[in-house]
Amino acid sequence: MKFAESANAQTNGAPDAGDAEADRSALRAAIGPLAVHEAAATVAIFNGLVRAADGTGIQLDLGVLKASHDFRSELGVDSFAGAANSASVALDELSPEWRDADPSKLFG
Repeated sequence: MKFAESANAQTNGAPDAGDAEADRSALRAAIGPLAVHEAAATVAIFNGLVRAADGTGIQLDLGVLKASHDFRSELGVDSFAGAANSASVALDELSPEWRDADPSKLFG
């Protein structure tokens, strides 16, 4: 996690980005150089996917909206810029057919 946090902080120009080289070296010592490449690729892919989703305005699907309702605010996820793409709807504001629906059956 330290490596992923450091890599994202460096990418986003955070003032408290830490020492990315030290984090990378610690990870390399723990899991080896090839695994560091895999970790870096994973961080990069997720960073790119989030930017693409935010840039195109992709909304959370209903299943994710329902499943994450309890903890999005608590974790501060609703304060991220991309959260504005999805309606912040309380579950009790949804119509019963959507609120009580099984997300796996909505589109099948």
